Amino acid sequence: MINNHIPKWDDSFSVGNDRIDHQHQYFLSLIEYLDESVDSNTSPAFVKHMLDEILLYARFHFCSEENMMEQYEYAGYNRHKKLHEQLLHEVTRKIIHFSMNKAELADIIEFLLSWFLTHTINEDKMFHESLK
Repeated sequence: MINNHIPKWDDSFSVGNDRIDHQHQYFLSLIEYLDESVDSNTSPAFVKHMLDEILLYARFHFCSEENMMEQYEYAGYNRHKKLHEQLLHEVTRKIIHFSMNKAELADIIEFLLSWFLTHTINEDKMFHESLK
């Protein structure tokens, strides 16, 4: 385990939408699983597979959120979509340059976790609060 402060899912992360909350919960579990796999002599191919899965799931989740935002004509849609695009770009860049170095993997995990916590608590909650 590289990052021993990955939080467990709790209601403080909830945005109040079951579908999005489930997706967020799964995304957090992927980060946790990647972190835990580091200590188990995981093959480089498996780590690469996990990183690819996280990236694919992020794309799916962002599409799901953005569709919901369009459906409800969310005023912050363009800004939120731009944040998603920036994350995908940065994660893709980090994965491309990843060379199975533990320090690099720790950086990726920390980046994903920090982004998840900040984005979910600030941005996603703002959108879902606007629906009330």
